[in-house]
Amino acid sequence: MKTIDYNKQMEQLKKEGSNKQCFDCGEKGTTYIVQDFGTFVCSRCAGILRELNYKVKGTGVCIFKQKDIDLVKANGNDKAYQKWMGRFKPEKHKLPDPKKYDDVKQHIIDKYKRK
Repeated sequence: MKTIDYNKQMEQLKKEGSNKQCFDCGEKGTTYIVQDFGTFVCSRCAGILRELNYKVKGTGVCIFKQKDIDLVKANGNDKAYQKWMGRFKPEKHKLPDPKKYDDVKQHIIDKYKRK
């Protein structure tokens, strides 16, 4: 019987399109998925999201199942951008400076809590 390596599949998904960049701050190198949204994020944003009670899993330390793969395939950073940033107007709003923790946290709160 063939075993399915879901962690290997997750690593492949992490390398596709905008999944290589944090969905919330844009930093390169994603190390977590947000189970609430099916997005890839960096470690700093994962910590902020945990503070806000969102479910986050580390791509290098957690064991993934088919439902995790399906979630990311159905969403991922490209599709999630359409949902969560669809009304975003760069001329009206600005993206946070990824180096400023408070700016990133406020952006995450605005995006998910205030929509």
